[in-house]
Amino acid sequence: MSVEDLVLPLLRPTRLQLSLLSRFYATISRAIHRCMRARRIRGDVTLQGSFAKGTILSDKWEIDVFLLLDNVDLGWLRKEAEQFLVECLGHRLPVVIKYSQQPYVSVSLMGMEADVVPVARGAGSYRGLGAERTPLHTEYVRSRLDEHRRDEVRLLKSFLRGIGVYGAETRTRGFSGYLAELLIVYYGSFRETLRNVSRWRPPIYIDPEGIGDRTFMTRKYRDSPLIVVDPVDPQRNAAAAVSRNSLETLVLAARLYLEKPHPWFFHIAQPSSLPLPPLPGWLLRIQCRGALASKPPDSVWGRLVRSARSLRAHLESRGFEIAHITVESDEYRSVSITILLDSCRLPDMEVTRGPSITSDLRRATRFIVKRLRESGGAWLDGRRLTGARPRPWIRRSAILASLEWLYSSSSLPLREIAPECIVSCRRCGEENKPCNPTPPWIASLLRA
Repeated sequence: MSVEDLVLPLLRPTRLQLSLLSRFYATISRAIHRCMRARRIRGDVTLQGSFAKGTILSDKWEIDVFLLLDNVDLGWLRKEAEQFLVECLGHRLPVVIKYSQQPYVSVSLMGMEADVVPVARGAGSYRGLGAERTPLHTEYVRSRLDEHRRDEVRLLKSFLRGIGVYGAETRTRGFSGYLAELLIVYYGSFRETLRNVSRWRPPIYIDPEGIGDRTFMTRKYRDSPLIVVDPVDPQRNAAAAVSRNSLETLVLAARLYLEKPHPWFFHIAQPSSLPLPPLPGWLLRIQCRGALASKPPDSVWGRLVRSARSLRAHLESRGFEIAHITVESDEYRSVSITILLDSCRLPDMEVTRGPSITSDLRRATRFIVKRLRESGGAWLDGRRLTGARPRPWIRRSAILASLEWLYSSSSLPLREIAPECIVSCRRCGEENKPCNPTPPWIASLLRA
């Protein structure tokens, strides 16, 4: 039995799951229809997303509900839709207002969650807001996938989640569910997709329906490592969110899996903890709090990623060796950046290598004078000058003071949304914090 045969039964939704989600949709639909009749708003309440396309996974208790409205415009969506949805659903279900290109709401019931998105159907197909493409995506995928291929999509989605590149959001910059479906439509199966992916060399161009203008698309998306022409919009790249890092991660994972298949490549079969020794390093953690719920998630994650990049540059410029950085957020109140590094304290002395003795005399003189002026020294070490100087950041607390100064006095993007921060640096293993960032799918090589 293949690994896919073992994993697939874990990925298929149960009849109970499908029944409960259908009833949840019916509850939302009835409530909205009543409001629409009272407001004299014409349109349809429809199911979209992976549930409607038959590619939902067994651990996803989520649905997408789209209101396809006929007699409203984009102005109404941006100014009145939010209040309309709260009035329709708020007295029956817990409602959280969210923002993308327009306001929408998320409602929950007994562990199930639904995103309810209003769309002005008369605004002109996909030429308006991006959300207007979603019904067209659902219709296209349903027309191209039979039951067997829907299972192949489930395998690919779980594989992408397992290796950490699933999702087109800013925090991941990976492969959306729709893109996974397009790859199965184009290549035919999970295994065939991996075989082709293993040979990818960016830039890659894929046109599932042969309707795109390659010259136009490669010019428009010149910085994209992967171009997949959207079958419902030939001028849109369905893979525009995919970063080079996400693509190369998928290429590596595909090669490893084809060589040594293992269930740990799939998110549904990964262990909660790995039998890996902790690394002898330190965890630097910056935890911040702020009012995040009213801000678009992509905006929160964008600031968080840019702040992590600034912190890396700040630490590396002072000589710290950064092994790994992780960013996290609940998108409501807290964000954090965790950095795995070799130490929270650098040696008291910094050694620098200078030019060879056969180099230009002026270069050698400048090197010697600079070291002496820094209260250090210089000498010959074989055929090359070597120097040393006292390191300015020598106390363990210096890294914390440095970061607190950076946060309070600079323009870190994170500071705009999460002004309350605590900085700590502890040895790996303290407070049960994980210290080995090796993902399960790479660790599986020891067990394959």
